[in-house]
Amino acid sequence: MVNNTLFVGKVFFSEKSLDSTNQFALNLIAKSNPSEGTVISAYEQRAGKGQYGREWNAQAGKNLTLSIILYPNFLQAKQQFLLSQAIALGVKDFCEQILPNEVIKIKWPNDLFINGKKVGGILIQNGLRGATIKSAVVGVGININQMDFPSSIPNVTSFQKISTIEYNLADLIPSFCKAIEIRYLQIKGKNKRNIHNEYENALFRKEENVSFELKDIGMIEGVIIGVEETGELKLWRNNKIEQFNLGQLKMKI
Repeated sequence: MVNNTLFVGKVFFSEKSLDSTNQFALNLIAKSNPSEGTVISAYEQRAGKGQYGREWNAQAGKNLTLSIILYPNFLQAKQQFLLSQAIALGVKDFCEQILPNEVIKIKWPNDLFINGKKVGGILIQNGLRGATIKSAVVGVGININQMDFPSSIPNVTSFQKISTIEYNLADLIPSFCKAIEIRYLQIKGKNKRNIHNEYENALFRKEENVSFELKDIGMIEGVIIGVEETGELKLWRNNKIEQFNLGQLKMKI
């Protein structure tokens, strides 16, 4: 149980081994009525998933792999990306608390990069009821103490690789939960525009010319200038602003 928050982490499941913390959370929602802010953490996650079904590789006992159950029914279905932005900023805030002297950015849509290398990712699975979001399972993976990564995963880092400090994972969880809660309450209140602006300012490689792989087309280049409130990435290319949906583009780093 987390004691420094209003609700995130007040109910806490600490599991030895799970296929997926997100799936555990989805099963809880299907079978019962878990409290908002319920957190599921796993020492080992055997089949974690990232965006677009990609595998999330994490050594057992080395990283934060957890999911949070939320009920953002104050958001319309068309506002799903606002929740994604808030969570990404919350994870960024947490990283900045632990590593205050590093350059921490959000790679669109919601990967966390420190000094140009990936340190974490987010997978949000929303349950919709009509035009509103009924529930959200927020899965977060952050590389903390892992030092070795598969060669198939380039450009990756961890807290320990950056700082040379080995962290106690349990000690980090209260700060993580508090950071997420603060951002979630921000979008529940009247600061939605601030979230969007902060997210745009935190974009990895913003205002740089970046190469992308465009689905079914091939390689393109464009300057990242921001995002639409519905999540599309805005690029300046061919002397005009072009927008691309989630899943269309893969940034080449």
